[in-house]
Amino acid sequence: MATQTIRMLKLFGLQCISASTFFRHQRLYTIPTMVQAWQNEQAGIIRELKEMGGGLILSGDCRSDSPGHCANYGTYSLIEDRINKVLDLQLVQSSEVPSCTWCELEGLKRSIDFLKKQHMQVSALITDRNRQVAKWVREELCPGGTSHFFDIWHIGKSMYLDVGSAHPPLEGEARDKEWLEPGRIAANNSAREAIRVREVFTSYFNPEGTVPWQDHV
Repeated sequence: MATQTIRMLKLFGLQCISASTFFRHQRLYTIPTMVQAWQNEQAGIIRELKEMGGGLILSGDCRSDSPGHCANYGTYSLIEDRINKVLDLQLVQSSEVPSCTWCELEGLKRSIDFLKKQHMQVSALITDRNRQVAKWVREELCPGGTSHFFDIWHIGKSMYLDVGSAHPPLEGEARDKEWLEPGRIAANNSAREAIRVREVFTSYFNPEGTVPWQDHV
């Protein structure tokens, strides 16, 4: 992108730095500054979580630099759900793994290794339904006390394709019924209702916070 931008500016007759100067500044100043800022922020988040205590409740997913099966890089992110902050990021190059589809699993492994070095215990992990990830978590993390959950959004998305009805397609006014909603919307609504009921239940039976309620819904 930088090379194309510089070429466009030169075509317009505008003064600008050369591509080599841009990449040299990026390598010597911009990237090191960003990395240092992130490391400082991450250290503060880790201190906050250690002071809070308890096991980590994490949500993780991988994003590739391009769709499909030709991605060069994959970035795996872990969010701590109790404080709603990104706890760790791992950049994986497809040449480091057998194929680009392995970037997600490798990114998760690196993040978990980093957390172990920080002496932090993962109580619950929420991911999509990647089979490689599910198998690795079941074999490596679950024996140590980690609970694995699937994200409701991905489950609801699959329900949109899988759930069908016994009656033929409805026409006209017959379609205007309250109970006719896609499976993904129904799943999300059910999850929200379960969370609301849980909050009402815990606030009624535990108004003073005397009982250590722990759940990972």
